[in-house]
Amino acid sequence: PFDLVKTRMQLRPREYTSVAKSFVKIFREETMLGFFRGISLRVLRKGIQASLVFTLYEWVLRTNAAKNSAPSTALKA
Repeated sequence: PFDLVKTRMQLRPREYTSVAKSFVKIFREETMLGFFRGISLRVLRKGIQASLVFTLYEWVLRTNAAKNSAPSTALKA
């Protein structure tokens, strides 16, 4: 619901002038279901984003661990 209000305020600032007025306007015109319109795409986007961040994080950890476990050539005589 907060993302919807934020988006509406950004796209139509003359219609949606404050957060409270935006909530009331959406509730009056679209009922409670209006707050959850488009939520499935937002959840899908967040799921993809989280999986990419986790995958990249794990890859960086493994890459750095492999580099750090290799014997250093600088200390050899």
